[in-house]
Amino acid sequence: MNQSTRQQLLNELARRGYRADGSSPYKSIVLDLDELSEIELGELLEQMVERREKIMRAVDTLGKDVAMERYEDAQRAIDAMKAVIKKLTE
Repeated sequence: MNQSTRQQLLNELARRGYRADGSSPYKSIVLDLDELSEIELGELLEQMVERREKIMRAVDTLGKDVAMERYEDAQRAIDAMKAVIKKLTE
């Protein structure tokens, strides 16, 4: 993604509790900030949706509390990406 889109994403993530180092509120996701310029926003969104789905299938394995934290981290990233996509398409 280009620098402008990357910055918009970082801003949206920060609004949702992500830290400047790319880590999520529950620290189950750590985005490599350098790699964001090498990946398309849509591809990253697909990865997060897949992650969220895998978490929901693993509740019994992870435990409810851990699964919910990981789910929340993924959902915050998804919401941030959707907000950026919405801004880009307006």
